[in-house]
Amino acid sequence: MAADQGIQIADDGVAEVSMTEARAQLTRLIRGVREDGRPGAFTERGERRAYVVTPAMFSRVKGPSEKEKAFSELVHKLDALFQDPEFAARVAEKDPELHEVLEGGAYHLLL
Repeated sequence: MAADQGIQIADDGVAEVSMTEARAQLTRLIRGVREDGRPGAFTERGERRAYVVTPAMFSRVKGPSEKEKAFSELVHKLDALFQDPEFAARVAEKDPELHEVLEGGAYHLLL
């Protein structure tokens, strides 16, 4: 990405554009992010306030959090336990509401 017309390349390789220049530079910034494979950033008074990244970059960074992973693991274990008729009967006896939720399969809790 060229360093003219309001877009500057920072030392860490991020293409930066000030908020005052953002509207005028948005298309160039997005094209640069896509074509050069480096993130872009909007700055305000020299501080980065928001980033522009490709969907692939976002997916690599986003990934599931530790809490999401733990919840998913718990749901899978709960679903496996519920396959045991004795366990299912015990849940129905102790907590009919929970039994109703689990009866349809715990996987819907992940959605």
